[in-house]
Amino acid sequence: MPDIETTVRGGGEHLNTIMRPRRTGYLPGSRQPIGFSSKSPPSYFAATTWLINSGGLINDGLTDQCANDGKPTHTYNQGVILGALAELHRAAGDEGLLTAARELADSSTTSAELNPDGILRDPHEGGGCDSDGASFKGAYVRGLGALDEQLADHPYESYLDRQADSAYGKDRNALDMYGPHGNGWTDFGGGHGCQHSALDLLNAASPR
Repeated sequence: MPDIETTVRGGGEHLNTIMRPRRTGYLPGSRQPIGFSSKSPPSYFAATTWLINSGGLINDGLTDQCANDGKPTHTYNQGVILGALAELHRAAGDEGLLTAARELADSSTTSAELNPDGILRDPHEGGGCDSDGASFKGAYVRGLGALDEQLADHPYESYLDRQADSAYGKDRNALDMYGPHGNGWTDFGGGHGCQHSALDLLNAASPR
């Protein structure tokens, strides 16, 4: 059954496909210079529209009938798409890709579901930091930051700054270890997931 891999694996694979030739100047397995056609974006991005719900958020995947599965709109689902579209734009130069990414980012940064009280929170977010879920928000802010870097007006800079200020001021202990919520410390034992999510956030909010 189609599931979370529709979004995450697809986004990750396209990031790798795009980034390697952009950095080397050649397509994988050949000496042909890179030349993405803006008229022929990967089919994955066309299929992504099936994953977008009425609120402009991306759900986990598709049903067997290729309909939106209606499952939680995890933060990393939003982030991997933003990062992939931003990277594809850097390679192809198609402004339409940034327009599409910006529409998605506008939805996720203003969603009351994902941002209660203005602070990013993953659906079903727990109080620990050792599970995969603790790293979800890191993937989101990393993708959002990559997009914001390419937009001349940096529309998400204040959003990222707000998240970073809250995490640093309210969700950090004396050992500089971060909690899972970004707006209030939880005694969780200092798992790795929250720490690399916090690093992703601080890097994304760094001056450009």
